[in-house]
Amino acid sequence: MNHATLIAASSLALALAGCGSDPAPGPTDAATADPLDALGTVPDTRASMSSPTLSGPQMFADAVAASDRFEVEMSKLAETRAQSAAVKDFARQMIEAHTASTARLMAAAAKASGPVAPAPRMSAMQQQTLESLSALTGTAFDTAFARAQVDAHEAALSALKGYAANGSDETFTSFAREAEPVVAAHLAMARKLK
Repeated sequence: MNHATLIAASSLALALAGCGSDPAPGPTDAATADPLDALGTVPDTRASMSSPTLSGPQMFADAVAASDRFEVEMSKLAETRAQSAAVKDFARQMIEAHTASTARLMAAAAKASGPVAPAPRMSAMQQQTLESLSALTGTAFDTAFARAQVDAHEAALSALKGYAANGSDETFTSFAREAEPVVAAHLAMARKLK
């Protein structure tokens, strides 16, 4: 395993394990706190998939599966906590799109050159983001959700581009190339929510 791949694998393993660190304490006066501060105390979710060389097929598949699950869970929260019709509509689209992405990922895993079983374990950062979002409602939720969606889709796009360029399994490099324009479109949609 080359040095860059080892660093990438180690970085992703730490991100997926959540590094075992506690997030910084949040504001104490919830009535006057900026709703974005609730998410600001959460480690940036982009770290969960940001490694440009997720070259191991299992590592890549796990990161994509976790990202899809995170998107679906975040969007389920939006269905009940969001105020904006645009946010709710976006959330419905994300549930559908990321459920379909998971199905494509599972099909790719079945065709991979070696045994790969995608594990949709969210990182500690993703779980913390969900917890922070679940404490919000209305416009505060909408704003924080939009920020989290942009971060998550930026991370996913970066990981897909990295694997498409440097991945070690052709089935997953094809998956990454096919998913890139879809995730780029989701990112553009999420940026419009802000």
